[in-house]
Amino acid sequence: MVRITAIVAMSENNCIGKNNDLPWHIPDDLKRTKELTMGKPLIMGRKTYESIAKYRDGKPLPGRDSLIISRNMEKPDFENVFVHPTLDDAIDHGRDIAATKDLDEIIIFGGAQIYKQAMPYTDKIYLTKVHQNVEGDAFFPDISDEWTITAEEIKETEDGLRYSYITLVR
Repeated sequence: MVRITAIVAMSENNCIGKNNDLPWHIPDDLKRTKELTMGKPLIMGRKTYESIAKYRDGKPLPGRDSLIISRNMEKPDFENVFVHPTLDDAIDHGRDIAATKDLDEIIIFGGAQIYKQAMPYTDKIYLTKVHQNVEGDAFFPDISDEWTITAEEIKETEDGLRYSYITLVR
């Protein structure tokens, strides 16, 4: 069975972004995200894809299939980048990719609207909880009581920003 897993970094007040960017810079979290997602299909919205591409000279994340949800975006001219009109279409394609590559999970990669739509389908969450309230314009949906913490590790950046890696399963 292919698991649907969300990966997200959010503040205490569920903020995940501001002006189509992350409101913090945690290099260790970026490294962890790469390790957890490498080789797997990533399902994301158009704005999330564009926010990634702006830091990569227009290119997608390497080593992963990018499944973009957009009703009017043209497919970028990169191998392993696909545009789907709906979340269901992207999930179906992600499952096909996972089956072809013998993977056990596909990754919900953001942003806020995609996370909200995907929560009913999601089996697992890799959460980086940034231990502060942050102003922003994009928020992760509230996590209900049906989720169980299976792992938690408290960390701190060199400049004193506290955060935790938390794994939740339903």
